[in-house]
Amino acid sequence: MPIVAAVDDDSDSSQTLTVAKDLADKYDTELVVLHVLPQDLFKERQSNISNQPRTDVTYTLEDGEEDAEEVAASVAEAALGSLDGVETAGRVGTAAKEILQYAGDVDSEYLVIGGRKQSPVGKAIFGSTTQSILLQSDRPVTVVMPKD
Repeated sequence: MPIVAAVDDDSDSSQTLTVAKDLADKYDTELVVLHVLPQDLFKERQSNISNQPRTDVTYTLEDGEEDAEEVAASVAEAALGSLDGVETAGRVGTAAKEILQYAGDVDSEYLVIGGRKQSPVGKAIFGSTTQSILLQSDRPVTVVMPKD
């Protein structure tokens, strides 16, 4: 059962990945780094491609998942120094839903995610991927908060 670490492309994930790698090493299991391409960005990319002069070019779900996996690989390599012993994966959709689905699909032992400091009002208005995962996960979740 792997350790799944979910990463974002616009935040520093080095702490999250360091904790995930430590867990994977401790439990002698594989580490899978997952990035989810948001549905709205996927649709935007589809729209941009469809507006190109060549009408035979499309942006498919597989293209979106490949792009997301490339982000996961880039973030993991930057944080860990290499991809040795690390697998990468990409999904398209709503982050919390896709992270939980993927963790279930691979029967992960742990799920490691980064947290963000938000005010209670910010959580109520904008929602929180971390909060959704914590409330809905059927497996242990480790939340790594950023250092001040």
